[in-house]
Formats: sequence, structure tokens, C-alpha cells
Amino acid sequence: MASCCSPSCSAVSTSSVVIEFTPDFLCALRGATGAPSDESLIIEVKGLEREQDRSKDVGAVRWQDAVNHWGKLGRWRYAKIHTPYQLSQVLGVADGSEGHA
Repeated sequence: MASCCSPSCSAVSTSSVVIEFTPDFLCALRGATGAPSDESLIIEVKGLEREQDRSKDVGAVRWQDAVNHWGKLGRWRYAKIHTPYQLSQVLGVADGSEGHA
């Protein structure tokens, strides 16, 4: 389970370097029982990729690593999906299509 929102901006300062990154979605994950998890997910949705998109990946991973190193905002993961079907894989949930023809 997840609660997702589309943020307007995110920034983190590491050693006087400001890393700005605006993801498509931020999701606060929940465990199987529905209890809040300390894990959050940064989701980028891409159809066709350009060089600019690859540099955004680098920024997202740097942001994730900086926040995880800081340790005061829980654990963060970054995922880029190209189709809606990949979302259930990223979230680690069944998509309900097993056994259906």
C-alpha cells in the first residue's frame, strides 16, 4: 500500500552543494498490515528517454543517497517506470492478473 503525491520541489544540501530534484511522485509506503513503513519511494514515469532524463536519474540517486545517509527521514528508494504495469512490481504488490487469461 502507498500514499502518493506529486511534489512541487525537493532539495537537499550536502556539504554546501544543493541538489535539486523534482520527481513525478513521492510515495509513503505501508506494510502488509497497513501500518506506516519507514520506507518512501521516489517514482519517475517515463515513456521515451532523452539524455536529460538520464541526468535526472543521477540527480535522483544522489538525492536518495544523501537523505539515506542523513538518516532522519527514513529509507528512500528511487524507481523509474516506463509502463503502468511496472508500478505493482516497484511497490512489491500483486497486480491481480495472476491466473487470468
